[in-house]
Amino acid sequence: MSGNNNQNSFDFGDDATIDGDVIGGDSNVITFNHTEILQISVEKITSRELITTSPYKGLKPFDSRDKELFFGRDNFITTLVNELEQTNLILLLGASGSGKSSMVRAGLIPWLEKKHGTGFTNLIFTPDAEPFESFYASLLSAGFKQAEVEIAWEGKAETLIKVVNNLKKLNEFWFIFVDQFEELFTISDKNKGREFINGLMRLSKAKLPKVKIMGTMRADFFEKLSDFPQLVKATQKHRPMIVEMQPKELRDAIEQPAAYHGMVFEAGLVDKIIAGVQGQAGYLSLLQYTLNLLWQEEKETDNIKNRILSSKTYQKLGGVRGALQQHVDNIYQNFSPSEQQGTQRIFLKLVGIGENAEAGIEWKPVRRRAQLSEFGDDERDVLLKLVNYSLLVSNADISATGSKRKSDSTIEITHEILLTCWDKLNKWIKENRQVIALRNRLYEDVKRWQDNHKPEDELWTGSKLEQALELRKDENFERVLGGFNPDANKFIRPLAKVNF
Repeated sequence: MSGNNNQNSFDFGDDATIDGDVIGGDSNVITFNHTEILQISVEKITSRELITTSPYKGLKPFDSRDKELFFGRDNFITTLVNELEQTNLILLLGASGSGKSSMVRAGLIPWLEKKHGTGFTNLIFTPDAEPFESFYASLLSAGFKQAEVEIAWEGKAETLIKVVNNLKKLNEFWFIFVDQFEELFTISDKNKGREFINGLMRLSKAKLPKVKIMGTMRADFFEKLSDFPQLVKATQKHRPMIVEMQPKELRDAIEQPAAYHGMVFEAGLVDKIIAGVQGQAGYLSLLQYTLNLLWQEEKETDNIKNRILSSKTYQKLGGVRGALQQHVDNIYQNFSPSEQQGTQRIFLKLVGIGENAEAGIEWKPVRRRAQLSEFGDDERDVLLKLVNYSLLVSNADISATGSKRKSDSTIEITHEILLTCWDKLNKWIKENRQVIALRNRLYEDVKRWQDNHKPEDELWTGSKLEQALELRKDENFERVLGGFNPDANKFIRPLAKVNF
């Protein structure tokens, strides 16, 4: 919505219909209009109440609470609704930063919730290391009592069917959303991940009434599906690929949230922003981050009262291509030397590396979710600052102390776009990728060893153990990556005495 009176927007006045859902067609096809578009002038937008809170999400995904600010994806939401009419198991594929999670959380789920009303049960979770435990937590979040959901702890292929049969009422509609489905291959315990996928397959084949399953998965992990031929076959015709937004859709995603809060863009600025994001990897995350910074900058300088988001401020931020890099660099440069060192250690604890990293071929960095216990007391202050700057995210209040601190709190990088768009972090990862890969493999083996009641044949020996012991004596490893976590040190210590 530039400063041109002929520009169009949604009409947010009393005479307009917002979120006007329309369902039509036969039983096999649903047409869907997320929002009814009406034409109004800039004057009408800027005469609305000014809401100074940013309507943009930065690096965080949209969720159902953001449905009124989620624009530009009407056509694809229609596609997903139609898919759900055809099948009860869907894998939504797309590149990192393509908006998969936001599409489901802020687009599809609010539509389903509106359609099914009080009979709608929404189970959202990421698999993490323990997918059945994550599923259990989603049941608690949905309002079920702990005693009712204990069955989810069984962790067997038939567990999911048992849960649905025991808890779901006849007229309820259950939507099971496995966000970041690739974690079942990359983070979850191998056996439990496989068992959980088998459970999803059994549940989908049971064709229980009003039970739908959807997973979002990064397209570059698609090859991992080859280990699960049943899953490949079941989703053969139901793996929609989220594609880049068209210029008109991008314009809506940029202009409409601002209009909802009573703001417009300076003439020509939206065209510059669209040109800046086209062809960029992770472009939607970069777009939301840049727009959020633009809004915050106008607010801090009090220019927001002018009701126009300006090109001058946008250029000052470095545009879409430079805003994230410049902003994170500024945060880092304002830290003390010890905080900068802590920042490096923290980020490198939150990075995973592809399987071939130690061979130096075809490696790629991914986010790693870490337990809060992996970070030392000397890192907690920096950790909290990085969370407050929205560069990291936690599932709990990490400022809590003592008994108020959750024992299972986790930390992760807010979005994978940081791994490639922040040059400094990208350089750290490249310099330490082989060590990171070895460390993370050790952590995985320690966890499996603990879960399997510490069998002797799973202990590290030979060259792997020798590398780990050498790393533990390396002062640079301790300084740059923070050393091994306590569990790994307990795992290595007795082996050192036996083998050396």
